Amino acid sequence: MRGLVAALVAAVSSASLLMNYEADSHGAASRPRRRPRPPRAQAPTWPSCAPTTRRRPPASSTRTSSYLSPASKSVVPPSHPARSQAMIGPESILHGLRVGGSFELDGSGVWEPLAVETEYMTWNASSPRVSTGRISKQYKGWLQAETYARPKKFCAKLWALDAVTGDYADLEETCLDVALEAPSVPQRPALEAHVNHYALSYYCEDDDCVLDGHMIVSTYATDPTHPVFGGGAVSLDGGKTFTSRGVRVLNQAKPSHSNVYDEVLGPRVQVSYESRGARADVPPSVCFTLWVADATTHEVVDVLDNDAGEPLPPPASPGVFCYAPYLIE
Repeated sequence: MRGLVAALVAAVSSASLLMNYEADSHGAASRPRRRPRPPRAQAPTWPSCAPTTRRRPPASSTRTSSYLSPASKSVVPPSHPARSQAMIGPESILHGLRVGGSFELDGSGVWEPLAVETEYMTWNASSPRVSTGRISKQYKGWLQAETYARPKKFCAKLWALDAVTGDYADLEETCLDVALEAPSVPQRPALEAHVNHYALSYYCEDDDCVLDGHMIVSTYATDPTHPVFGGGAVSLDGGKTFTSRGVRVLNQAKPSHSNVYDEVLGPRVQVSYESRGARADVPPSVCFTLWVADATTHEVVDVLDNDAGEPLPPPASPGVFCYAPYLIE
């Protein structure tokens, strides 16, 4: 009987969905469980995100919440970007995932839906960012709001569902104080943008592989509260030909701090790419070209170089950034 129980426990453990906040690499992980099945007469609803425990992960640059209020008088309201990242380890990275979350401000007790997106990043189980012991995909819950009411505390909680196995997991809430930023405006003479960092990896099961990559662009507008966006193209043949097909642009909701100019902030634009195919289709090098724009001033600029002070390989040529994908195993 004991052997049967042990076998059942091992089977559930191997099939469960695990997750942890990136900043909580040495703290509590999720409580895996099966997604509840509603009665036949009841329309399916997403499961509750009730917290499991109340332990707080330590502060980390991957969990940020800022209130950007320019020191000079402005006709536009201040901006409140916030984000919280989670590592999600399904039974197989090739499984489809559904990830969601909610947020609360200033202990109001009111939890609102939080936008959650993949970061197009995969991590080895041995990474200190991962506490589940599994290869994990990185997701972010993010908020980008314009408001005159300055919040003091931001809390978030995330959940995940494996669309193949039906496994479900959630995390306890994580909270942090909202930092006040009061940059002088205009902070730069004109819009400028530089590569802050990149990630490029691939993972295979037999001859089924997924390639993930993203480029993070520090976007220094004249006013850091201006909405910014961008785009780009990708090359899988060493920079000979480029296409925007399959390229996705996201908001990082996390401003860069300039390494050169004190108090200069750069909201980040994320340009991402993902493809799936045979092992032989994984390219030895992936190249990107990038551009960003300020939606308020209508400025548009190409990204030509790396952000000053960031330890990055130099571009292959001005505006062309090429990297070899890293194998996750």
